Amino acid sequence: MLLWRILFVLAIIVFTTTVILLNILKCRKNLYFRDYQTQDFISEKIEGGIKNLFYLTDIETGKYIKRYALRKSRYDKALICNYAKSFKYISFYVICYNKKQKPIDVLEVIEENTNNSSKIINLDKNTDTVNIYIKKAENVEFNTNVIIPISISKIKKFALISSIMLFSLLFMIRHIVIEFLGNKSLPYLESIWNGLGILIILAISIMYFFLAYVLMKKRNCKNRNGGALEYEFF
Repeated sequence: MLLWRILFVLAIIVFTTTVILLNILKCRKNLYFRDYQTQDFISEKIEGGIKNLFYLTDIETGKYIKRYALRKSRYDKALICNYAKSFKYISFYVICYNKKQKPIDVLEVIEENTNNSSKIINLDKNTDTVNIYIKKAENVEFNTNVIIPISISKIKKFALISSIMLFSLLFMIRHIVIEFLGNKSLPYLESIWNGLGILIILAISIMYFFLAYVLMKKRNCKNRNGGALEYEFF
């Protein structure tokens, strides 16, 4: 039993170390080609309990979207853009920021045969401000993306470290159960089932490695082509 208790302590050390590493390395953290830009506030209007905040866009975006209205109600948030003219095709990115100016969502909006205003674009309920970047107008492309793709090396690091963290966590849970059972667990520790149990934990951790790697690559591909931003958990 002493050996397993030593291994339990080592598992605690490994688990703590991997959690710290994931927080330091931030392998899942999205980076952006552009920093947050403060937009010029025009006016505020309240209609039917909905607060409409009107902003001017920056010089680059203003050639295509002159201004926009952030609609904030008690239950949801939305965005309406005013186009500089009608477009047969226009697409743009909307980066949503919370009150701390931290990005919480990225949307890609595509419209064809527009009027002077866009459709109502629903936003994350925690959105406080937005930045808008034109992706393509008519046949001219301006910004292929706003999110910097995560490198393969970071994806591998995240999958490896998180799978080691999972292994140590499962090992810790296993040992806590053994300690709880007390002397009743001694026959298990001396049997083949003990080794088999560790092999199962190892197998789960290896499967998690490949799953995390595939899902991160899929997420990376989604962000590369626009789409919703996923939260960083570590």
